[in-house]
Amino acid sequence: MKYTFANAVVVAAALAAMGLAAHVAFPQQPEEGSLLSTLPAGGAKLLLLNSETLLSQYSDLASGYDRKKLVYIVQDDNKAIRGKSEFSFGFVMENGVARTELLKTYEYPFAGRSRLAVDAEDLLPAKYTLEIFEHVEDMATVTAKPMETWTAEYYYDMVAVRQDAGDTGTFSSFRRPMKSLDFDELYLLVSKLDTAKLPPKSAVLVTAPFQHRNHAALLENLGSETVFAADAEQHACAHLRLTFIDFEEDYWVERREPNRVIKFTVGGLTFTLQEDLTNPEPIVPEDESAARGGGPRRFLLGGEE
Repeated sequence: MKYTFANAVVVAAALAAMGLAAHVAFPQQPEEGSLLSTLPAGGAKLLLLNSETLLSQYSDLASGYDRKKLVYIVQDDNKAIRGKSEFSFGFVMENGVARTELLKTYEYPFAGRSRLAVDAEDLLPAKYTLEIFEHVEDMATVTAKPMETWTAEYYYDMVAVRQDAGDTGTFSSFRRPMKSLDFDELYLLVSKLDTAKLPPKSAVLVTAPFQHRNHAALLENLGSETVFAADAEQHACAHLRLTFIDFEEDYWVERREPNRVIKFTVGGLTFTLQEDLTNPEPIVPEDESAARGGGPRRFLLGGEE
């Protein structure tokens, strides 16, 4: 497919619809002045990622953990189901360095896949790649060449960005705070946090590499809520909200193991957990509540087992 400005507009519109406009935009140089877009955080302190704030299975690198693999249904503003997304993350070694690898696939509003590698201990980003395809029915078996490929590599306080589209490519770089996270790893961040130890308000530094922007976001722990997964079963979750200058993201994370993200909102879209492919266990862990009838029972996507 030959890359044209019209195609670029379509891609940008699709990403904007998904709330990724803060992540991907046409290459531009950052504005002079402040390195960060500021946000009144009400005295919130910078969130430190260590054994005090991360779940034990993630803070202890020697123990390891199974690769998480979760499938979400995607709904638009009208609650219509528009497709699925698969998110997975796990421990990998790259050139002798311990990393966490986050993989994502998208069916809507565009066909795409991404890979993000971050430091396994402090989650600082190393490299992010996003591939966007045209007319792909099954991202699991795609062999076509992507319509666009965006790559961001992190070097201390610098980010090197490359965009490849067809026969053309662009390269740029800009500065970022050394403790900033990649915009695409917010899902990974909330998946690994120990919400029981999280203060009501924290500050998080976030870099959107393809837009050349650095953000200071407010992370709020809004307490416990009961939410439904796609199987219509209830989950006791911690409600976390990330507030930026011009948008918000909400995440509902299980309070007990396996501490999955059950639901989250990005832009006008809602992602709801449909299937856990991490292991053959059901999406809902054993429930020993007396309200269930006095005994442990397992619930699968199609109903009760």
